Amino acid sequence: MSCSSGPSGYAAARAESRNHANTTVHYVEGRPYFPVLNVDPSDEKAMIETSRTVLNAYCSSNITSDTMDVKVTRIAGGLTNALFKIDFPNTSVLVRIFGAEGMIDRDLETATFARLCGTPHNGGTNPNGADESSKKVVHPDLDMIGRFANGRVESWIPNMRQSTMQDFDSNLMGGVARVLARLHYGFEVPSYLYKAECREVDGRRERIKVLRPNLWEVIYAWIDELKDSLAQDKFNTDLIQLFCEATLGRVGCSKEEIIASLRQETKWLQSTVKMSHPDATVAFTHNDLCTANILLDQSRDADPCIIDYEYGSISYTMYDVANFFCELCGGNDYGVPNIELFPSMERQRQFLKEYVTEKKRIVERVGNDRVDDISQLQSEIKLFQMASNLMWGIWGVLQASGEVTIESFCKETAKLRLDGKIDDDSFDYLRYGMNRLKNYRICKESLSR
Repeated sequence: MSCSSGPSGYAAARAESRNHANTTVHYVEGRPYFPVLNVDPSDEKAMIETSRTVLNAYCSSNITSDTMDVKVTRIAGGLTNALFKIDFPNTSVLVRIFGAEGMIDRDLETATFARLCGTPHNGGTNPNGADESSKKVVHPDLDMIGRFANGRVESWIPNMRQSTMQDFDSNLMGGVARVLARLHYGFEVPSYLYKAECREVDGRRERIKVLRPNLWEVIYAWIDELKDSLAQDKFNTDLIQLFCEATLGRVGCSKEEIIASLRQETKWLQSTVKMSHPDATVAFTHNDLCTANILLDQSRDADPCIIDYEYGSISYTMYDVANFFCELCGGNDYGVPNIELFPSMERQRQFLKEYVTEKKRIVERVGNDRVDDISQLQSEIKLFQMASNLMWGIWGVLQASGEVTIESFCKETAKLRLDGKIDDDSFDYLRYGMNRLKNYRICKESLSR
């Protein structure tokens, strides 16, 4: 058994565990890690045994109940991962089987999620001496229990449910604003998330560590992945023309033109943000604040709980807000967001007033406040609304890569599918991605009006 911290701790554990038994355990960020233990999400017995093994290693317990006494329930709403609730006789946990292979750095994401949860609640060994204040930015009952090769085990928070579009009245919007401000300004960013840059300091060039937004890096990386998918003919040629119409507003373009256009749009947007808002605040952000990732207390008296930080990174705080506003347009059911549901300017102001009030309460303790102009924040949101549509549009199409090929593509129904007029039992990533890209184009056209 070894103890380590940060993303490198997971990599070291895997290297050390080669050719070892799947029960070999290491401790990273104070939580057990089984680097050789893989779980098939279709095998309920394996999920039960894995969650039992991880839970026992975490809290030095001895859960030995028969599998007949354990209930496994598939949790709806996860678009990236497969989620399951495991009910043991005396406790319940959430098992997350990782998806989106290659699109998320799981070592970085899991280490940071552990830091957000703070010192292990029920045991474990924390080599960092993590500050207990870390727990204040997430729900006190939210915890990362441990990790296995292709997923992890988290605490199950009782008496809470996923939010729905109908829940978002002014009270809940205020609650989300407060929780988001706590995340942005109350979380002590781990050193491994800082980037080294050469800057002018007192007339000398010095190498210092800074918080650098990775939003553009992620978008460019996903464009490169999309280029590879197009080159490998993972999409039907007729579908590519529909893709061209969604991204460029015209038909008859090549794969190369699509990729060039996406890169050009990203470069233009990045430059526009830099020129218009050079001092835009950067912090640790969630980046995927949809209704499924917001849990509500059954009584509705407490602030909501934000979960699923797998797309969390260093980015612009107003991108996080704009992305949340985009999620209020829906689309996580049938893949067709309604851009008309984007919050009005007045609703945005109400949200931002609550956000700024909570931010001031936090930063006054550390003496690092600055005056926030709400109209300026709204100006940032207008640009980051476009960034959200661009990023998640590319993500959606990438998730569908390989699903819609010559054998499965139906030209006659494709347009209806993209317009949301044909329902499917499973989530339609392709429809969602193309509609987000269409919304990007609509937002850009509105800028010139």
